[in-house]
Amino acid sequence: MSSTKPYKFSYGEQINQYTSYNYSAKLLANTVASITVPYLSNINEGIIAIMTCRAENDSFVSVACNETPSVPSSSTFSQMPGEMFNEQNIIRKRVSPGDILNFISNTNDTYVGVSFYSGNSF
Repeated sequence: MSSTKPYKFSYGEQINQYTSYNYSAKLLANTVASITVPYLSNINEGIIAIMTCRAENDSFVSVACNETPSVPSSSTFSQMPGEMFNEQNIIRKRVSPGDILNFISNTNDTYVGVSFYSGNSF
Protein backbone atom coordinates (compact mmCIF):
# COMPACT_ATOMS: atom_id res chain seq x y z
CA MET A 1 0.00 0.00 0.00
CA SER A 2 1.32 3.44 -0.86
CA SER A 3 1.93 6.25 1.57
CA THR A 4 -1.15 8.32 2.25
CA LYS A 5 0.63 11.12 4.09
CA PRO A 6 -0.94 14.33 2.76
CA TYR A 7 1.05 17.23 1.42
CA LYS A 8 -1.02 20.40 1.36
CA PHE A 9 -0.35 23.25 -1.00
CA SER A 10 -1.20 26.76 0.01
CA TYR A 11 -4.06 28.27 -1.97
CA GLY A 12 -2.79 29.66 -5.26
CA GLU A 13 0.52 27.79 -5.24
CA GLN A 14 1.61 26.98 -8.76
CA ILE A 15 2.83 23.74 -10.25
CA ASN A 16 5.45 24.41 -12.91
CA GLN A 17 4.62 21.43 -15.06
CA TYR A 18 1.76 20.37 -17.32
CA THR A 19 0.34 16.88 -17.43
CA SER A 20 -2.00 15.11 -19.80
CA TYR A 21 -3.26 12.92 -16.93
CA ASN A 22 -6.15 15.11 -15.77
CA TYR A 23 -9.47 13.66 -14.65
CA SER A 24 -12.67 15.07 -13.19
CA ALA A 25 -16.00 13.84 -11.88
CA LYS A 26 -19.27 15.22 -10.54
CA LEU A 27 -19.98 13.53 -7.21
CA LEU A 28 -23.39 12.54 -5.94
CA ALA A 29 -24.17 12.83 -2.23
CA ASN A 30 -22.96 9.89 -0.16
CA THR A 31 -21.90 7.91 -3.24
CA VAL A 32 -18.30 6.75 -3.67
CA ALA A 33 -16.57 7.55 -6.98
CA SER A 34 -13.23 5.88 -7.74
CA ILE A 35 -10.28 6.33 -10.05
CA THR A 36 -7.34 3.98 -10.56
CA VAL A 37 -3.93 5.65 -10.63
CA PRO A 38 -2.61 5.20 -14.18
CA TYR A 39 0.75 3.78 -15.17
CA LEU A 40 2.87 6.71 -16.34
CA SER A 41 5.94 6.20 -18.50
CA ASN A 42 9.44 7.10 -17.25
CA ILE A 43 8.50 7.25 -13.58
CA ASN A 44 11.48 7.14 -11.21
CA GLU A 45 10.06 8.63 -8.02
CA GLY A 46 6.46 7.43 -7.95
CA ILE A 47 3.41 9.47 -8.81
CA ILE A 48 1.95 12.56 -7.18
CA ALA A 49 -1.84 13.01 -7.28
CA ILE A 50 -3.06 16.61 -7.00
CA MET A 51 -6.72 16.79 -5.92
CA THR A 52 -9.01 19.82 -6.00
CA CYS A 53 -12.74 20.34 -5.68
CA ARG A 54 -15.41 22.87 -6.52
CA ALA A 55 -18.34 22.75 -4.16
CA GLU A 56 -21.28 24.85 -3.05
CA ASN A 57 -21.98 26.08 0.48
CA ASP A 58 -20.40 23.90 3.16
CA SER A 59 -19.71 20.91 0.96
CA PHE A 60 -16.60 18.83 1.41
CA VAL A 61 -14.96 15.80 -0.15
CA SER A 62 -13.38 12.89 1.67
CA VAL A 63 -10.68 10.96 -0.21
CA ALA A 64 -8.99 7.68 0.71
CA CYS A 65 -6.37 5.58 -1.04
CA ASN A 66 -7.24 1.89 -1.32
CA GLU A 67 -9.93 2.31 1.36
CA THR A 68 -13.54 3.47 1.35
CA PRO A 69 -13.95 7.02 2.64
CA SER A 70 -16.92 8.01 4.76
CA VAL A 71 -19.04 11.05 5.54
CA PRO A 72 -19.15 11.93 9.26
CA SER A 73 -22.57 11.14 10.68
CA SER A 74 -22.45 12.52 14.21
CA SER A 75 -20.89 15.18 16.39
CA THR A 76 -18.71 12.54 18.09
CA PHE A 77 -15.13 12.28 16.86
CA SER A 78 -14.23 8.93 15.38
CA GLN A 79 -11.40 7.63 13.27
CA MET A 80 -12.18 7.51 9.56
CA PRO A 81 -10.25 6.44 6.50
CA GLY A 82 -9.16 9.25 4.26
CA GLU A 83 -8.97 12.98 4.61
CA MET A 84 -11.56 15.69 4.13
CA PHE A 85 -10.99 18.76 1.98
CA ASN A 86 -12.99 21.51 0.33
CA GLU A 87 -12.42 24.08 -2.37
CA GLN A 88 -10.03 26.05 -0.16
CA ASN A 89 -7.66 23.08 0.03
CA ILE A 90 -5.52 21.42 -2.57
CA ILE A 91 -4.26 18.00 -1.54
CA ARG A 92 -1.14 16.31 -2.85
CA LYS A 93 -0.45 12.65 -2.11
CA ARG A 94 2.22 10.24 -3.24
CA VAL A 95 0.52 7.23 -4.86
CA SER A 96 1.53 4.21 -6.90
CA PRO A 97 0.24 2.92 -10.24
CA GLY A 98 -2.78 0.73 -9.63
CA ASP A 99 -3.76 2.44 -6.35
CA ILE A 100 -7.43 3.31 -6.18
CA LEU A 101 -8.44 6.79 -5.01
CA ASN A 102 -11.99 6.83 -3.63
CA PHE A 103 -13.98 10.04 -3.19
CA ILE A 104 -17.23 10.82 -1.42
CA SER A 105 -19.09 14.08 -0.77
CA ASN A 106 -21.82 15.13 1.61
CA THR A 107 -23.82 16.88 -1.14
CA ASN A 108 -24.72 16.63 -4.82
CA ASP A 109 -23.04 18.77 -7.44
CA THR A 110 -19.54 18.62 -5.99
CA TYR A 111 -16.85 18.53 -8.67
CA VAL A 112 -13.49 16.86 -8.11
CA GLY A 113 -10.37 17.11 -10.21
CA VAL A 114 -7.36 14.81 -10.05
CA SER A 115 -4.09 15.34 -11.91
CA PHE A 116 -1.21 12.87 -11.88
CA TYR A 117 2.43 13.95 -12.09
CA SER A 118 5.78 12.22 -11.96
CA GLY A 119 6.97 12.19 -8.37
CA ASN A 120 10.43 13.42 -9.37
CA SER A 121 8.86 16.70 -10.55
CA PHE A 122 8.49 17.98 -6.99
